[in-house]
Amino acid sequence: MAARKRAKKLDAKETLTGDLRDGILERVRNVPDAWHKLKEVDQQRQIDLCTQAAERFVRDAVQLIEARGAAATPAKLTRVGVKGDLQLVLAVPSSSEIRHEIVDAVESTVIVVIANPDEFFGEREETKADPDQRDLDLGKEKKSTRKKVAAKKATKKKTVRKAAKKIAVKKGDTKIPKVDDDVEFPPGDSPAHDPETGEVLS
Repeated sequence: MAARKRAKKLDAKETLTGDLRDGILERVRNVPDAWHKLKEVDQQRQIDLCTQAAERFVRDAVQLIEARGAAATPAKLTRVGVKGDLQLVLAVPSSSEIRHEIVDAVESTVIVVIANPDEFFGEREETKADPDQRDLDLGKEKKSTRKKVAAKKATKKKTVRKAAKKIAVKKGDTKIPKVDDDVEFPPGDSPAHDPETGEVLS
């Protein structure tokens, strides 16, 4: 028998973003009389916003820690030339807070530190919104409706049988007619009325 594969144990680094998101989301969910009133799509929107916030916090934290006080900014390594010394081409956002320092550092010696925040963008498990209560109650609602219809039919049949019995006794019949659920009587001949006098029987 093949040995069962053990589930990979995730460390804190791999689930940092998800843990941070869940911590934020826990506070949001615990706001009194708020979370459960949101529709599923609105809950998912809040989950997405918490995830985005967690990712932003992690990126900023990684940059702050790895910079160790030096001027640092996120950059995308777009190309590397391998002829002779490595030629690095970096794309830095124009909104970078140190864009002026970067321009001034041309031809200067700088220290390149590789720090990838994506290594922290994991989660222990997917966080999902609660299904809308309407969807949960739909099956119960249908079942309740079927019970009400059945009870209404039973009550109607009982009333018709009672009226038919009264007519039979009045006529001196000893056999009570059988009444089916789907039986229909012509106007004036319903067992709920005396066919001779038209008297309503209850």
